[in-house]
Parts: sequence; structure tokens; C-alpha cells
Amino acid sequence: MSRVFRCLLVTLAVAGAAPAQDPPVMTGTPAGQLLVGGSGHLMILSPAGEIVWEHKTGLVHDAWMLPNGNILYADGGVTEVTRDHQVVLSWTSQVAGGGGAYGCQRLANGNTMVAENSRSRIIEIDPQGKEVFALDVPPGKQGDHNNLRLARKLRNGNYLVCHKGSSYVGEWTPDGKKVRELKFDNNTFSAFETPKGTIIVSSLTKLTEFDADGKVLWEFRNSDIPGLFEITRDKQLVWRYAKPKADGSLMAVQLLSPDGKLLPGGDVR
Repeated sequence: MSRVFRCLLVTLAVAGAAPAQDPPVMTGTPAGQLLVGGSGHLMILSPAGEIVWEHKTGLVHDAWMLPNGNILYADGGVTEVTRDHQVVLSWTSQVAGGGGAYGCQRLANGNTMVAENSRSRIIEIDPQGKEVFALDVPPGKQGDHNNLRLARKLRNGNYLVCHKGSSYVGEWTPDGKKVRELKFDNNTFSAFETPKGTIIVSSLTKLTEFDADGKVLWEFRNSDIPGLFEITRDKQLVWRYAKPKADGSLMAVQLLSPDGKLLPGGDVR
């Protein structure tokens, strides 16, 4: 795990406040290009904040560059596309309400994990899009918008799931037993396990790192720095991308190499 956390935080407008001037698109310089997903498109940005690749989508919550250079993303459905925009995998929820799926992950065996919000469940699909595993993760109401957000399959085979509306992150075994719960005071959106075994969770207002026993090791709140940015462990800003009029929602980010390729360890996010 790098000494630097890469995170996405969202600030809310303050009622009655005077409109702020748009900040520079890029402050500071990322170490490489950036894969960014948000409202209406996926982008690969240069270190200067210029768009070098773009793909039209819905509202992207989760996005990955894969080792073969393709992009896997969740925007209600789950799709894998090549850099020339050819679709090689497509999955759609059978339940119309609830927005479909907001989380996805390519697994070591070539299958893809899907966090299906519409039915509050985790599924795995094979490379042809066929469902090969399903796990209901309560509480959840079919067709509700706030059941789940991102999820990750852990090294131990369990599933780390963000229960957005219930404001907690749960770890579930494949047979449906909940073995860990991290409670929050607001919506949880993403969570992942670092190589050293800690859990980093992004909620509505903060980024928190927990040890294996649920103790808070580190925390960062979104009250000071808006936009998409990188901070050091001691909370110093490395760079910030902010273009609010053009990018109303940015929900996913991955640091790439300077020439736009997957970095070593890129599957940890």
C-alpha cells in the first residue's frame, strides 16, 4: 500500500453562500494519468487535467483499469469496454427499481463480482455474464435506492459490503454469516482492505481507516478540501482536480502510470 491515500470526497453547497469562483482544474501534479468515473462519462486525465480518453456512461460509481487495458465499471449495469469502446462484458439487473448495481470487481479466477443494489445481494458472473454465485445481504428492500454501494471480495474469500442506507460496512462469509460490522453516523459508499489488513472506508463526510478489531487508526474529513484529490498520510494536499461546472459528480478514481497503464498493485482499491 502506498504511503498516500487516493480518495474522492464530495462537498455540499451552503445555503445562502455567495457562489465561489471555479478553482483551477488541476492544482499540483499527479504521478501519472487518472481514470475517473462520474456523471455521464468515464475519463482518463493527463497529469495536467486534460481528457485523453472518454467513454459515455450513466452515473459511474465504481471503475477499474484491468491488466489487459480494458475498463470495468458499474453505472447501474456492469460493463467491460476496450479502449476503442468495444463492449466485451455486459450485465443488467432484472429488477428495474433501485438503480441496478453500483459496485464491481474483477476476480482472480476471471469472474466478476457485482454489488447489486436493486436486490441487496452480491453476485459473481462468469466471462459470458452468467450468474455463478449469489448472496443476499440484509437488510435490504427490493427496488430500494439505498441498499448497497461498493463491495469487495477479500483475500479470505469473504465480502466487504457498504450498506449505504443502514450506515455500516459489513463483512459476510459466502454462506451468509456476518462476521464484522463497522458502524457510521452517515451513508457508507466504499470500503477496501489494504495489504496490511486494515480497512479504509469512505462515507458521506469522511475517510476512515480501521484495524482488524475495528479501532480507528486514521481519519480525514471533507470539510476543508473539495474535489478529487490526493493527500499524504499527514493530510497534506499533493494535487487536486476540480472542474465543478463540467463534472458535477465524480464517484471513482484510479491512479495510472504516466503512460496510462495499470500500476503494480492496482487491484487494491
